[in-house]
Amino acid sequence: MALRYSCPSCEMDVTVLYLEAGRKAKCKKCGAESLVPQDATKVRAQPPPLARPAASADEGHALGHRLREIVKTGFVKYTAGTIALVLVASLLMFFFEYDNYASGVAGHLGIDQSEVKALDTFFHTLWWSLVTFTTVGYGDVSPVTHLGKFFGAIIMLSSFFWAILLSGVVASFLVEVALREDDTLDQNKFKEHTIIAGWNPMVEDILKVMQTEESTKPVVIGGAPLIILINEMPRDEIKRAVENFDRLDITHLSGRYTQEVVLEKAIIDQAENMILVPDRSGLTSEDSADENVIPLAVFAVRSITNNVRLIAHISNSELKEQLVQAGCDEIVLTNEHTPDIITNHILNPGVPQTVEQIGAVGGNGHRLEIVDVPPLLIDSTHLNVFSYFKENFSALLLGYTVQASGFNLEDEMGETGDPLIRQMITEQLQQSGIKLSSEEKMELEINPSDDYQVSAKNRCVVLMNNRNVESV
Repeated sequence: MALRYSCPSCEMDVTVLYLEAGRKAKCKKCGAESLVPQDATKVRAQPPPLARPAASADEGHALGHRLREIVKTGFVKYTAGTIALVLVASLLMFFFEYDNYASGVAGHLGIDQSEVKALDTFFHTLWWSLVTFTTVGYGDVSPVTHLGKFFGAIIMLSSFFWAILLSGVVASFLVEVALREDDTLDQNKFKEHTIIAGWNPMVEDILKVMQTEESTKPVVIGGAPLIILINEMPRDEIKRAVENFDRLDITHLSGRYTQEVVLEKAIIDQAENMILVPDRSGLTSEDSADENVIPLAVFAVRSITNNVRLIAHISNSELKEQLVQAGCDEIVLTNEHTPDIITNHILNPGVPQTVEQIGAVGGNGHRLEIVDVPPLLIDSTHLNVFSYFKENFSALLLGYTVQASGFNLEDEMGETGDPLIRQMITEQLQQSGIKLSSEEKMELEINPSDDYQVSAKNRCVVLMNNRNVESV
């Protein structure tokens, strides 16, 4: 979203991206700087040019993508190797068979051999090298000295095996491209699925958590979660990485997740969730993933649909505001709470371990659950609901959630309680599948007073033993 207001100096309409009310902005017409007013109108933002570099021409996307694929498969490397071998063969014949090839040039041109230039002779040896490497073999010229024939034999054998190797590379590339172009998914099957865009070690961790969660549920034929992976990793590597996730229905779609054509192949308009992570596919261990494309991907998704829930994982905190303005629903910032965790290990020993155990999925520990208020206890007090969960399930009632208008969960939670506990509760709310639109907010009441009035709008935040989760 963007904000639009009138410039106080020239009264021209000003539209700003990535800014909040109260921040300073500059008018493009008069150059005057002013604060964005609180009553600025929210308008839909247009994605920047980089978000859709060739949106009007799918051919541009396809051509650029294929060129990148050619480079990645080593095609350029093998072509450069071929040129180098041809030049080396030409130089060998030029030095060891100079008189022979100069005589051939003189015969072709009808001049005396003394008049033949060195460059003409080199081009004649180059002609022989090309004829030999392509296995054509016209026979119009050939080495005559023992040393020339020795090197000629080596060159002919090398060219034979090199041609086999190069043809295999080209065939492999063409087959891979054909397979990728045939990536057509069944729209009747993929509904309310999850898309994971990008690839790094975090993706496998995400899949492990989802696999662990599914292992606690009964096996339902055809009921496995549908997951589409979008990245540019080789298919065989993805296949090896996901082969152990037998409780998940995983499909790999090759391509760049910033391109609309790839998003449409992933049936983005029918997806329920999309996770965007820094993409390391195609990079070396020394290269760092470019997180700047994640806001562009969010723009690309929002230009297609507003129904999918977008969750972005970043390490660069400067991108957080851009993602919010672009329309990202949830943002997970790496190491955002690391200082708190380290400090609590010193000041409050046991708190980080407690949070880790509560947040873990599966096992014999505890976990947070968001459950409905028991019907008979609606309009009752917090003390009664607390006693109900404690006596019947040995569970600890931490508080309640209420959905209302205007979403800003962090502001509503305020500074009460431990920040690690607040963060852990927020993550569990996200995992519970509660959908929040831009007009909704989640109010969280932690550890209310005993006479707190519980209504039908409340949901209970309960710390339970994993063994008792199914009985609630």
